[in-house]
Amino acid sequence: PTNGATITTATAVGTIQNDDTVAGPTQNITATPSSSTVVPGGAVSVKANYSTSDNNTTLPSSFGFKLHYRSSILNFVNFANPGVFSTGVTPTIGTPEADTLNEDNDTTTNQVINVAWLNFSGVPWPNVAFPVTLYNANFTAASTFTTGTTKVNFSSQNTAPGYTFQGTSAVITAGTTTVPTLAIAATNANQTEGNSGSKAFTFT
Repeated sequence: PTNGATITTATAVGTIQNDDTVAGPTQNITATPSSSTVVPGGAVSVKANYSTSDNNTTLPSSFGFKLHYRSSILNFVNFANPGVFSTGVTPTIGTPEADTLNEDNDTTTNQVINVAWLNFSGVPWPNVAFPVTLYNANFTAASTFTTGTTKVNFSSQNTAPGYTFQGTSAVITAGTTTVPTLAIAATNANQTEGNSGSKAFTFT
């Protein structure tokens, strides 16, 4: 130091602020089964089971989500056994359309079906115990689906206020078909000709 300055010690109090965001509750759609196998041309189904992370069964707001699939492998048939959940709020059921927005972040899927429960009256929904099956999506596999896997995904941009969406996909694996064999054998390989009439060979 110059000019007679003196260096001394001092103390101070600092505050570290936590800027980490706390994850809020989620509305969840879980595929059941999470994995399955289907033979070429066979039938396969995926259930969409709904729950919330905070076990809130009485949300008075709308909810909707999209189902994504690859149409060159899976042909959508219908929602049936069970059909679309309709207790309390009548669902709005879409039809397959091009997956142009890629909201599932999966470029292998190219078709999407939107189903929504527009809760304009604010009734408690779904008002049943979790998990609840919102629908069962039925597909048939393409005859050319002989190897590999494909996914059925879920996405949503329509959740209750304060909630985010969590979707769990289904993985479908190509199975193999077993071609049945038919064996025919004679029970008597040798037969005498006889003098007249006919003689029978027996096959099993």
